[in-house]
Amino acid sequence: LGCVLYEMLVGDPPYAGSTAQAVLGKIIAGKHISATEERPSVPANVDAAIRKSLEKLSADRFTSAQEFAKALADPGFRHGFEAVAGQHRQGARTLVAAAVGFVLGMVVAGGGAWLVARPAAPLPQRLSVVLPADRPMSTGWAPGRSLAISPNGRDVVYVGSDPEQQGRLLVVRSLGSTSVRDLPGTAGAVQPFFSPDGEWVGFFTPLGELKKVPMGGGSSVTLADGINGSQWGFGAWTDDATIVFSRNAGGLQRISADDGGSQQTITTPDTTRGEDTHHRPEFIPGAGAILFEIEFTQLRDSRIDALILETGERHIVVENASSPHYLSSGHLLFQRDETLLVAPFDADRLEVTGPAVPLIDDVRGDGYDGSGRIPQLAVSRNGTLAYTATVVGPPTTLGLVSRDGQFEAFGPQLSGVSFTPRVSPDGRYVAFGIGAQGEREVLVHDVLRGATNRLTQEGTGSSPAWHPNGRELAVRTSTESGEGIVLKDLNGAERSLVPGGDGLIRRNASWSSDGQFFAYTVQDGSQHDIWVLPTGDDTSPRALLDGAAAEHSPQFSPNGRWLAYVSDESGQREVYVRSFPQGERLPVSTDGGQGPVWSSDGEELFFQGFYEGANSLMVVSVTAEGETLRLGTPTQLFDLRVPGPTGAIVQYGGSNNAGPGFDIFPDGQRFVMSRGPDRRVGEIVIVTNWFEEFERPEPN
Repeated sequence: LGCVLYEMLVGDPPYAGSTAQAVLGKIIAGKHISATEERPSVPANVDAAIRKSLEKLSADRFTSAQEFAKALADPGFRHGFEAVAGQHRQGARTLVAAAVGFVLGMVVAGGGAWLVARPAAPLPQRLSVVLPADRPMSTGWAPGRSLAISPNGRDVVYVGSDPEQQGRLLVVRSLGSTSVRDLPGTAGAVQPFFSPDGEWVGFFTPLGELKKVPMGGGSSVTLADGINGSQWGFGAWTDDATIVFSRNAGGLQRISADDGGSQQTITTPDTTRGEDTHHRPEFIPGAGAILFEIEFTQLRDSRIDALILETGERHIVVENASSPHYLSSGHLLFQRDETLLVAPFDADRLEVTGPAVPLIDDVRGDGYDGSGRIPQLAVSRNGTLAYTATVVGPPTTLGLVSRDGQFEAFGPQLSGVSFTPRVSPDGRYVAFGIGAQGEREVLVHDVLRGATNRLTQEGTGSSPAWHPNGRELAVRTSTESGEGIVLKDLNGAERSLVPGGDGLIRRNASWSSDGQFFAYTVQDGSQHDIWVLPTGDDTSPRALLDGAAAEHSPQFSPNGRWLAYVSDESGQREVYVRSFPQGERLPVSTDGGQGPVWSSDGEELFFQGFYEGANSLMVVSVTAEGETLRLGTPTQLFDLRVPGPTGAIVQYGGSNNAGPGFDIFPDGQRFVMSRGPDRRVGEIVIVTNWFEEFERPEPN
């Protein structure tokens, strides 16, 4: 035990040598051992306890582990090494001589090889860190990484849900503690990453900000704002006090980690080669270089490159790969086809030097469409691995939900994530999107016949919106020319409604009841604007709401005179109603809200909001008085988080910037919603020394 403690404190064993004879010689000579001399920070009583535990004769050592522990805890404990050694020198020589004869015999026979071999590498250890019920990890909000681990592997920072489930914040879990603590000033934080010294944590917010916050507590500091697509940004903190970060689209930026200042563009996608985005940078300590991922959108492929920061020189590292992580053991960890691989990597030459082998097969991947594109994984500089494991939960199920929250499943069992269900004007059909492995489709379920048909066949459809005729739907599609909106009938015929080709996203649409106007959202990174397309003689689309705030999810009232929508102009998402095409504007929600949906008679407006901290379906009464509306107080209909069939918490709905996660039938008594597992995570897996498996030579 004394030998182990000495090596833990000093870094070397008390008696070291290149051969068995050298080791035995130091033992026989009775070399003076002092941990304090080798490491001055070791307290004197600890050093004395170690020296007593290493005495040659058992009579001079501690008589029990309890006695040893007492000495370690007593600041006044001392041990007279020289006096004790003098009293027993002759006995020690005799004892050691006998021991030497035995050990040398073992060496000759081959049994003493353990004395000269390199100490065995520590075996990987797998630890489960259970998170408090009121601070689970928040995932699934967008393709992103919700955790980071400090360079020394002692602290994990994750994106947690606050007690009322109304937002996100950064939470610290130290591996030497059983509790967690919040980092102040991190409301809305996403994509955390550490500084090289572990004293700061950088993060992004959906408001276009790059910020940092001290680990020891204190106010957060804004380094940059106005970052388009910041909620999809990734950052890497370099050793020269700069931060390299990515955005939703485009190249990599560099900024001072001390005070922000001007941004420097360090990479630009080569569009002639099909490059769309450079992101997920990863710094290589000591090499002055970063690894980053190149995404080829149209090819649905990605590649890992390396960039030397001083010269701008680029190297292709791995084809068909994403999510790079550099390991201090001299390896590169990356993802390919949802499999995590590790390969030997030369940081000087910036190249892989051997074959890649699979690493872990149960790492959770996150993507808003169920693609699992981003592994929830982080690696410290000393090689400690932190990740969240894949959770096999119940499949997503469509269901009819009564006004008191009772769920009745209907329709097909779905293999992917279901979103944005829409009921036809006559209540006969339900159209909905599904997403799995990056593919998106729109399906239509016939409520009367119980049959489900696929409306889109190309793997690129989403965000359906029924035309008032009940036979056609506007559908967002992705093609080689970009993202646009087409009008498809139930037989599959289609025509272009809003062309794409400019790299913008168009979705979550609504028709006026007379079919004369089509409202939809245009998204450019973090920016969301609401546009309107007239369908009469003048068919030129025009911006309706294009201010600084993110505005989306337009929903026409049944009479077409009012438009409900979501805006974050107050600092959080709220539901509003405004006269169409212009005029009076009224706030609907009072404590956060998304996904507005009108009743068929226009006398109620539903949305996903909060009631006493619970994620709930809310309703507001609507009364028309001439040209104005009178809105009632938001009231809870039911909690959207309820126990599922197995007792685990499941989530109804799921409204976001893609639109409402529910719809209501014409009778006003039944809703259609999807039901799936709670996407919050209650456990983080920690693996120490895992890279030793790749350094340990094969046995002969």
